[in-house]
Amino acid sequence: MKKVLLPLLIASLVLVLAGCPGWFDWFKSTVMSIPEIIQWIEDNDATSTGNFLVETEGIITYAYSYYAYVVDENNNGIKIETDSSKFDMDDDFSPQDRIRIVGSPYRKDYSDAFEYRIDTDVASGMVELIESNVDLPDPVILSAGATLTSDLFAKLVQFTGVYKGLDGYSHYTFDNGGEIITVYKYSDMPALTVDATYTIMGVVGQTYGYKLFVWDQNYVTAE
Repeated sequence: MKKVLLPLLIASLVLVLAGCPGWFDWFKSTVMSIPEIIQWIEDNDATSTGNFLVETEGIITYAYSYYAYVVDENNNGIKIETDSSKFDMDDDFSPQDRIRIVGSPYRKDYSDAFEYRIDTDVASGMVELIESNVDLPDPVILSAGATLTSDLFAKLVQFTGVYKGLDGYSHYTFDNGGEIITVYKYSDMPALTVDATYTIMGVVGQTYGYKLFVWDQNYVTAE
């Protein structure tokens, strides 16, 4: 009798779930490009995670334990959040790795900035390696007098500026034609000389305002 009841119970459960498609929302993902994800976030004013999952690909430009920035081949970028108990972005992956991402997209708002994010900590969220040592897209070249703004968030950016020293929080500061550009203090920077000129490439991230995150000191060259 038990051998008959078990298949019947399983069949009944499948029929119940089939009649409730919303139950499966957490396990489905929609393939979208990074610009499409950002547009979806804006169209839906998504300021927290939900049960809408997206799947996309990106090339890592900066990685830390619980987050990373990625860009596509056209330098459209987004921030990836992870749970370090599942994987560690800095240990498990490297800049210039192309990864597949599944997670919940949303916008994190701050008083003076915002971030577009994909949270992989939700059910069925994941990150996996596709290939390594992928060529990066060309960065946005900042002209003299330009600064870091929201439309540059998560993009690769390059500028030439005069090093002015550390600020009160130990971030690196550079004068770009009268505008100060701040490089995040945990960036991989070489020894710098005050009042010397450098060309720097990094990704625009957010931590108490927009800053440049540099993962490799080879992207900092003296002029």
